[in-house]
Amino acid sequence: MSHGKLYRSFIILQEDERGYSVSGDKPLSGYAKIEAKNDKCKISFYAQNLRKDGDKCCRVLICSRKDKKQLIKLGPVNISEQGKAEATSEFTVDNIGGTGIHYEKISGAALCKEKAGKIIFLMVGFMNGEMPSDDWKNYNMITVKTSSEEEFKVIEEKIQEKIEVKKEEIKVEKEDIKEKCPEEKIEFEIKEDMKEYMKEDMKEDYSMEEYMQEEYMQEERHRNNDNNQDYNEHNYDYKHEEIVKSEIEEELKDKKDYKNHYEEEAKNIKALEEESKFDNYERHIEDTKREDTKREDTKREETDWEDNFTIRGSVGEFFLSVVGDFEEARGHKDIKYCKWYKVPVESLDVMCNISNYNKYTVVYYPMINYYPYIKKHGHFMIGFKCDAAGKMKYLVYAIAGTKDKSNQPYGGKSGFVTWMPYPDRGTNIGYWLMFYDFKNSMVVVPMK
Repeated sequence: MSHGKLYRSFIILQEDERGYSVSGDKPLSGYAKIEAKNDKCKISFYAQNLRKDGDKCCRVLICSRKDKKQLIKLGPVNISEQGKAEATSEFTVDNIGGTGIHYEKISGAALCKEKAGKIIFLMVGFMNGEMPSDDWKNYNMITVKTSSEEEFKVIEEKIQEKIEVKKEEIKVEKEDIKEKCPEEKIEFEIKEDMKEYMKEDMKEDYSMEEYMQEEYMQEERHRNNDNNQDYNEHNYDYKHEEIVKSEIEEELKDKKDYKNHYEEEAKNIKALEEESKFDNYERHIEDTKREDTKREDTKREETDWEDNFTIRGSVGEFFLSVVGDFEEARGHKDIKYCKWYKVPVESLDVMCNISNYNKYTVVYYPMINYYPYIKKHGHFMIGFKCDAAGKMKYLVYAIAGTKDKSNQPYGGKSGFVTWMPYPDRGTNIGYWLMFYDFKNSMVVVPMK
């Protein structure tokens, strides 16, 4: 591990056992976060909508690697009256809780309760949604040797010892400087010494500040580019109007040709009637017209239903509540039975806002790594793919871009392999799509 580099992983926890929520319409949700830096590893748990009862709730880490199959019990977590649970423990990276297990062996996390000697897994999640194929619930469970409170106490004592040592060093230096320098220079050099000492501990904060300044400069350049593109967009709109005008003229020409054809058919029918060869020809023509009209009406009804169908079921209601603040994007009919919502993104801070946990985990968190692609157009879309009955099947994430491979997020390696054109914008303007099976926590590729 590189010195000073921070490694962070999120594990999304999903409901594994029903009947432990505060109410039937609020499913359990949460996450576990693993952070490692230098020789320290911090593991945090957060969950909501848990029902508080007499049974204790504990945190469990899951190791399912080939050379290490183990459950590690970290300790209890308290549930508030509102159904929230939070807890954090800190260990060394190569010895989680005195077990001798390295943090890189962790592949999953869970919240559990014990009833009548049996472990009940309330919530479970795995890194990248990769659940082990064997019976991981029956792995041997060991308990950490040190509680999180004791570990924090040890860490606090070490920090305090470092502070005292530094104070003593500064005191000695101050006494030494007093003998050689005027009082004003002494005070100045001591301040500079403390400033350098504090700067060493705040390098990450400075790095973040530089990163945010760079983001601001990129947004300024992006806005300047937008101003330079006004003329091109105006020219594009003009070309689009010319295309629409041409299509209308073509449609009028077709109607005129149809009228001439219909008049010619009327003459033929009259001649046939006079010759008495086809007494029922007129009735046949009327029947044909009625069938054509019926087919057109049926096709129109099917198209309208696909665009205005209703998502049904409790799962669909949950996802609709998550996107309640977003604008529905209509007209995208290449993916049948799919409702689309436009997600505006002004900056990276918008995607990192966890004030609304459900919106963060469903909408923003899966797309944070794609911010360099999203910021080019200032938005992305999320779609709810359903079957013909309106039942939710997949989540679909869409990033705007041309069909050119240079616009395809990470060359399709992360699942963005399907391209959908934007309605009425030509054949090379649209969105790259990634389909996500939320039930099995995996990216899927639709069959053509």
